[in-house]
Amino acid sequence: LDRLVGGRVLQARRGQDGAAAEVELTHESLVSAWATLRRWREEAAGELLESAEVFDNRYGTSREQVERYLADGHPVILEIDWQGARQVRESMPTAHSVFILPPSRGELEHRLRQRGTDSEAAIERRLSDALADMSHWDEFDYVIVNDDLRRAVADLEAVLAGTGTAHASGNPALKERIAGIVNIAGL
Repeated sequence: LDRLVGGRVLQARRGQDGAAAEVELTHESLVSAWATLRRWREEAAGELLESAEVFDNRYGTSREQVERYLADGHPVILEIDWQGARQVRESMPTAHSVFILPPSRGELEHRLRQRGTDSEAAIERRLSDALADMSHWDEFDYVIVNDDLRRAVADLEAVLAGTGTAHASGNPALKERIAGIVNIAGL
């Protein structure tokens, strides 16, 4: 992705929430608490293009940074969830949105376990929320199924080049494939 947009892939910044009684007062926890308070202030002031709480963590993307890149003529890809994407579409109606789906719930579980960064409880929670999250695919302009990384990157390149009509969310063949992935009748 960095190659496609000249290094301008923005990930939403993360802020940790936690009750004061549960936080050991260390330098790191105070910095984290300060960052969370700052993020809430930014959100309230409209300084964030999008923000969302995902798996008990608050995320947000700087409006100023995105607008600066766009003003300089650079494309920007935001790596955000469906909640943030909804906010971006409301704020920037001309933005294009791409939803990336795993090929199956089983493959998603395999990938979560293979990366080795989440606890068993976190994996179970992500899996239980996955179907609900994936049900938002039809809010996006394009959908890419990441069953093969090279193909998914090529599909994204096609979308960015304006030739990705096979991945348009209204494509009947794509809708049928997605229905099989999310296992919801009538999509």
